[in-house]
Amino acid sequence: MPTVAVVGLGLMGSSFALALKKARPDIVVVGSDRNPLVVRKALDREVVSTANTDLSVVEMADVVVVGAPISAMRELFAKLGALSEGKPVTDMASTKADVVEWAAAEGIDLVGGHPM
Repeated sequence: MPTVAVVGLGLMGSSFALALKKARPDIVVVGSDRNPLVVRKALDREVVSTANTDLSVVEMADVVVVGAPISAMRELFAKLGALSEGKPVTDMASTKADVVEWAAAEGIDLVGGHPM
């Protein structure tokens, strides 16, 4: 069964996860957020089937969707690089120049997901 990891379970990430689950109930959606309260809320609302505050869910995913704020992405990509090796990664950032540069520096196969 295909698995998608949503990294960043705030408004955008959780909205994406819920829409994906509705459109494709056959896909397993897992998640990660650095805030334990956000993780608990996502699990309680059944936004994702599994979630935690580290990035270990990325290891079980076929595709990674980053819904974290741009201000957190550089640090996040530094941690995500090795875990996402060989997996497509997309993002919801509203700007791209820095995001693409940070991803490339960590060897992340980023497919920009926002039209900017």
